[in-house]
Formats: sequence, C-alpha cells, structure tokens
Amino acid sequence: MTHAILRDSNERGILGLLLLTAAASSCLSGDTRPTPGSVVLMVEASPATRAGLTTADGWNLRFDRVLTSVGDASLQSYPDRRSTSCNDYSQARYERLFDFTRLNTPSKVGLVYGLGGCALEYRVRAPSSDALIEDGATASDLAFMRVSGTDAFETDQRVALHVEGRAERTGVVIRFAWDFRRGIQIANCPSLDESTTLDAFTLRAHDAHTLDAVVSPEELFRASPDDDASFVFDLVASADENHDGSVTLEELATIPAPPSTLGQGGGGGSGGGPGSFPPPTTLADLVYDWLLPRVSRIKGGGPCEGRPR
Repeated sequence: MTHAILRDSNERGILGLLLLTAAASSCLSGDTRPTPGSVVLMVEASPATRAGLTTADGWNLRFDRVLTSVGDASLQSYPDRRSTSCNDYSQARYERLFDFTRLNTPSKVGLVYGLGGCALEYRVRAPSSDALIEDGATASDLAFMRVSGTDAFETDQRVALHVEGRAERTGVVIRFAWDFRRGIQIANCPSLDESTTLDAFTLRAHDAHTLDAVVSPEELFRASPDDDASFVFDLVASADENHDGSVTLEELATIPAPPSTLGQGGGGGSGGGPGSFPPPTTLADLVYDWLLPRVSRIKGGGPCEGRPR
C-alpha cells in the first residue's frame, strides 16, 4: 500500500514538475519543452474472467486464478516508431500484479506524458521484484511467478501468465493450470471496424486521455485466432489421455491443431505475433503462439498486435 501511494504521488509530482519547468522556461536555460498532455492506462477483467462462459460445444468454463502483471506503459511515435513525431516526457516503467478473477473494478496501471503524434504501448509480463501486488494477488504469487523455468516454447523465463480453471459438461470435469513464460507487448490496437487506432493520439498541452485495457483469458480457448471463431473445449478435453481429469500444456502438444484460417498479415487481423510464428501444427502451438497474444486489448476494440517480449 505504501509503495502504491508513493508511486501515485510521484506521477502527480512529475506533472507538477513539468508545469513548473514550462513556467520558468523564460528565465532558465534547462528544459524548455512546453507542458505535455497525458494518458492514463486502466485495466480490468473481462466478464468471462469472473463469471465464466459456456463454450460452443457445451462446456461450462470457469477460471479460478488468472495471474499476470500489467504495466510498462510507454509512448511511441505514431504511425512510424522510427520517426520523432512523439516527444515522450516520461515512461511508466513499473507494473502491477493482479489476480484478475478477483478484480471487480478497473484499476490504474500507468500514467505517461508527451506531445505530438503518440501511441501507447503496454506489457503483459512476468512481475519484477518490486511489482505492486494488487487485488487478489499475494507475495507468494509474486515469488512463484519470478522463478525461471523452461518449457517447449521459452527457455529460462519467468511466468508471465498463470491461468487456472476448469470446464464441466454432463458431470465430467476437466481442470487446467497453465504457465505461460512469454511476455507480450501490446500495441497497434484498432477499433472493431479497423477504421481508427484506439491507442494513438495527437497529444497537445494539458490534454488528458484515458485508455481502458481488458485482460481476457478466455481467448486461449478460441477455435482459431479470430474474433469470429467460437470458444471451444472439446479439443482440450481430448488431450486428457491418462484420464486424470487435468490437461497440461504438454498434453496439448499431443493434439493436432484444428484446421483454421490465421488471417492475413499474421499479427494484424489475427492478434498473433507479427509474422513471427508458422501455422500451428499442435493445439499447444495454437494456444501459445497464436492465442496468447490475444489475452489483452483495448476495451471495445479489435485484437491488438501482440509482440513476444
């Protein structure tokens, strides 16, 4: 709690310092940049995270834990990151660890300042040692997620997302507890009709914008990485070959990926990595490489570009 108060105070202090600097620019030889605009990044859980959903093939899917840290908000030049259209004044280089199944109201995760043509980016990632522990998460969760490990997709990485839950149909219960060791940089978030970019702004002095991000673990259960694809669970359930009532990521690797169209341009329409991965051959490939980048986006918008980090 003390760290949270200090950081919120520091954020307010940054703007105050910038205002004082601008006012004194006529007599000081230091920073003469004008007063910036600001963008606040909020995050919330999808309705399915808290209430579950019924899949197209009749499973009642529920989440027990959804642990990840969100933050590292930054401003980049828009539309070309290599340009100098955005004059970023500060970066929110910290993150907050949540259990999103217990997050009932939106929470602030970053505040950044800048001027010009800017786009906001943020990360869904493993928590740093000083990550703020928020609703539902504990110090034990932080310690668990900071232990490095190796899976079939990442080597010597900490846990970026832990998803735990169960699905039930006609008395059959299948549980899952999956650790994803790949962080995701969220950027280039379009509106649903792709007519605008929701995370891009022309920031002017004193502007104040708010972006609402959402974390949606149900995206891991799409039949394909497309918003029109159904949520399904039959394939996951079929991976329980030892009939212990639990399916691991390793078991998903034994199931062929369903036939699907991955969309044109990789990361654009599909929400996957920007051409980073080949078409999936196993269900584990589909979940880890193509569906994981879809777990966060700007609320009310289409799938963002999720870059592996």
